[in-house]
Amino acid sequence: MTSQKNNAIYLQISNDLKEKILNNVYEVGDKLPTENDLMEAYNVSRVTARKALETLVQQNFIVRHPGRGSYVTENKNTTVSDGTISNDTPLIGVILPEVTPCFGTQILPEIGKELKKNGLHLIYSGTEDNQYHEAIAIKEIRNLPISGLIIWPASGKYIGEEILKLVIDKVPVVLLDRYIQDIETNYVISDNNAATKEALNYLLTLGHQKIGICSKSPEFDSSIKERVSTAANLLSEKGASFNPNEDIILVSENAFQNSESIEAEREAMKQHVQNYLSQHPETTAFFVTEYYPATLLYQVLNALNYRIPEDISILCYDSPEFKLEQVVKFTHVQQNEKHLAQKAVSLLLDSINNKVKNASFLIDASLVIGDTTAKPSLKS
Repeated sequence: MTSQKNNAIYLQISNDLKEKILNNVYEVGDKLPTENDLMEAYNVSRVTARKALETLVQQNFIVRHPGRGSYVTENKNTTVSDGTISNDTPLIGVILPEVTPCFGTQILPEIGKELKKNGLHLIYSGTEDNQYHEAIAIKEIRNLPISGLIIWPASGKYIGEEILKLVIDKVPVVLLDRYIQDIETNYVISDNNAATKEALNYLLTLGHQKIGICSKSPEFDSSIKERVSTAANLLSEKGASFNPNEDIILVSENAFQNSESIEAEREAMKQHVQNYLSQHPETTAFFVTEYYPATLLYQVLNALNYRIPEDISILCYDSPEFKLEQVVKFTHVQQNEKHLAQKAVSLLLDSINNKVKNASFLIDASLVIGDTTAKPSLKS
């Protein structure tokens, strides 16, 4: 199923529901069909059903309460009753990859909140972190009367062509979490350099002298590239016995697509880690650039009979927010999603009003101490 077809279907579903709301089939306070109901009724995927409901959220027709459902709101937006957007509607396009529970869940709601404060409407499109889907999303949104865009670019060795066209055409745009090297544009990212240094210095202060790095390929993501290069440089400067040609364990870009790919990556990583630790038995910690590779590394080390953190510490970027769950809580760098979103909106508004050009902002991140780091144990 192509992205175009997916987009047409989710808009069809949202428009069907919208018509029923406007005709009082669903009245204020009524509960709408669930994602599962829509999947069955329209024979679509969960992603399509969710996008249909999220479209109604952004248009102020419904509110969604996790675990309870979607309900018609008092403030239903009648300005889009015919399913179109009028030319005088202040509209901002937001294009994001499929976010994960460990990073990104607060970004879209916070952008929506900030835009609403400024009297702007939001139209959202997801890319599933795929550059082809991203190109289609940008083309479709540019056909609407948008004032500007906020884009979290999809992963790729090179930045997407449609994003470059936006920059060339001088469309007000802010990139989020990633940036284009050697091309001037507006962007807002976490201060990966400072946060990575803080994380590595924490491990060094604990007494770890041999630290490995685990990461997806840094070629495809400017933020990951910055984390890896900063870590490699710092460890080399500190004399922490780091060899960039040996001490980076790479995780496949497609490792987390489905259960089969995860299992295949787990087996590949197990062999790689076993070989690495047999050659470098003095290793007592790993710095991991993302949460999911860290969880996989944790499983692999356990399978190899290493105790975490008694034998080996793990420190990563990001983590889901756990409250009462009985889970391993990783020591991690916590990016400030709300501040990233707020600054992206602020920068875009300044760009639209010609108050700023090609500005960039680094957002502070914080180190959160969890269960996966400790002083290295004495080895015989």
